Order: sequence, then C-alpha cells, then structure tokens
Amino acid sequence: MLPYYGDKCCHYTVAQPTTDPDDDPDDPDVDPDPSTNPFTDVRENNYYYDAVLWAVDNDITYGTSATKFSPDNTCTRAQVVTFLYRYDQTTI
Repeated sequence: MLPYYGDKCCHYTVAQPTTDPDDDPDDPDVDPDPSTNPFTDVRENNYYYDAVLWAVDNDITYGTSATKFSPDNTCTRAQVVTFLYRYDQTTI
C-alpha cells in the first residue's frame, strides 16, 4: 500500500537532462555543420546529438522541418509508435 500524503500521493515529476546553461543557441561559434547536421537547433555539445543524427541517418525520424529538429518538443504516442515501427523495419 502506498503512503498517503494528501493531494501529493502518487504524483511524480521526471525531468530530462539539460544542456549547458551557458550554451547560447544563437552563438555563431557553435553552429552545426549543415553537411553533416541539417538541424540548427541540435548542437554537437547536446547530449542527444549522436542519437538524433543516427535516427535521421536510419530514417527513423526526419525532424520538424528541413532545418529544425525541435528537441524540446514533447513526443506524442503516435510519434513514438512511428519511431518504433521504423526502427523495427530497419532491423529486419
């Protein structure tokens, strides 16, 4: 049985790791190379950089536009199912 804490019972908060707070997305010194990374909002120092490029290279996802990946957007269930389906198709 779970302990009862009033209206705080069973409420959980999960946060994603963040990048360096000093990372300025408009800083031209850290702009990605468009020949290897088409997304202006995914920087080499982001923890998810390699995963994003792998997913794009393997046709798992394509980003939200030709130049945006929108890594801070929330994924819908439909997007997650689509990613899993496309991953499954690449492993056959």
